[in-house]
Amino acid sequence: LVADPTLDEVVLTGTTSTYEKIRPLVSDHTKITAELGGVNAWIVVPGKKWNKRSVDSHARHVAFARLANNGHVCAAPQVLLVDEQWPWRKQFLDRLRYWMAEYAGAPPFYPGSTEIYTHFRNLPGAEVVPGDDAFVDQQRPVLFEDVSIGDEEGGLSDILSREAFCPVISEVPLPSDVNNDEGQGGSSLAFLRSATKFAGDKCFGSLTCNILIPDNIVRKNAKEFDSIVAQLPFGA
Repeated sequence: LVADPTLDEVVLTGTTSTYEKIRPLVSDHTKITAELGGVNAWIVVPGKKWNKRSVDSHARHVAFARLANNGHVCAAPQVLLVDEQWPWRKQFLDRLRYWMAEYAGAPPFYPGSTEIYTHFRNLPGAEVVPGDDAFVDQQRPVLFEDVSIGDEEGGLSDILSREAFCPVISEVPLPSDVNNDEGQGGSSLAFLRSATKFAGDKCFGSLTCNILIPDNIVRKNAKEFDSIVAQLPFGA
């Protein structure tokens, strides 16, 4: 079917291996558009307005976004980019663990999911979050905490370059030169600029990126924030 030269366009989703198998079959006269997944970064921007309630709420959102449909979601978060000096960093991870343990999850069904899940679970630093299984062969969430951006041998390469498409999430702290003024609009946006550059340069794919940022920082710096978002190299 895809080799039919009368086709105007072939549209597909899948992995790069799927694309590589189909691309040679498509006529030179046919346009091909492929959504091949990606390692989606969720950026947590520091600010003075973070508190226990907002940390818990957003950690719960991240847990649900990662675990819904057993992680078989193209836009699910795989990497959390945080300021290494963010005062709420430990509590955010603690609440993320809590909500991942509480969430019942969903049964794995995507082809190849078991092999990919096993690969990530066996990487150095992998923490399997305990909980009560609700399904047969349930894949318990896997969390990587404090992943060093220079630790290629520790699994960083796979974490940033291989889409898990299963319940795997990693916290990657980024250095900041503005920690003494943490929470002010300038320093928060400086971190955001650094994090968006890291996501664009280091995380596989260009599907989506999510920004968790206090509303007051956006309001006070609307023009600059809009400029940063407009320059993101992601589709959504």
